[in-house]
Amino acid sequence: SGTTRWLRNTLRVTARAANNGGADVVGYLSDVTREMQEQLQRQQVTTLLTLGEMATGIAHELNQPLTSISFAAQNASIKLARIPDAIKAQAPGIASAAEKLKRVVDQTMRASRLIEHMRIFARNQPQSATPISWAAVLDSALEILIAKLSDCTVLRDIPADLPAILAAPIPLEQILINLISNAADAYNTALPGLPRPILVHASADGGTVILRVADRAGGIPPNVLPRVFEPFFTTKDPGRGTGLGLALAFGTVTELGGTITAANADGGAVFEIRLPACYPTARS
Repeated sequence: SGTTRWLRNTLRVTARAANNGGADVVGYLSDVTREMQEQLQRQQVTTLLTLGEMATGIAHELNQPLTSISFAAQNASIKLARIPDAIKAQAPGIASAAEKLKRVVDQTMRASRLIEHMRIFARNQPQSATPISWAAVLDSALEILIAKLSDCTVLRDIPADLPAILAAPIPLEQILINLISNAADAYNTALPGLPRPILVHASADGGTVILRVADRAGGIPPNVLPRVFEPFFTTKDPGRGTGLGLALAFGTVTELGGTITAANADGGAVFEIRLPACYPTARS
């Protein structure tokens, strides 16, 4: 069938011949594929837990120098602002320096936000559910994925009046990060120079909010499609995927009373999430 199986060969000598040095051997083959898969899964979980602990430590260490850089840039900006206008007019480089210092402050603040996301992801602490919009979740996810999406174009279509959904923000960010990241990875086999769109579309249908993430990267093979939400199942090369992203997304959406499905359409993969809408409670 093209699949790989692990087999264990067990042999036992039952009798030895006295004359020719031969022997009677009894043996059997057993399929230990499931055992090996469970062992690999335990190793992956251990690795992920270790990475989570490392991420927390690294985030803490990076925050301190970033804070120092931000404070230094802000202090320099304040001192430049105090320079008399007459001197600024004679030294045009002062305005350019002030603009560059502003960029330094903006980028350090952005880095601090990303690090805080890392710490929240690593701690995996429960968050209380609040009304949240898919637009806000998408903004946070794209901020984290900005480097990965340098060759892709994210086309977003989320109406301003889209109803909110009742959920904790971080699990939803994890879902979008995974879906969009997978779409970007799917383009790795595409010819260079071709468009690489990732479409994020949202709509409302009665009491349901629908979000679709689609690409045009060729779609999911038919034999893989039924298994995409299985834990530890991945088609990525070793070291590039754990097979947990879509399984966790399925669990999160299910816990929120919704559904997530995968299909092929318009030359690519389409993931659709349906969640109950959260409408404001009317006051009498």
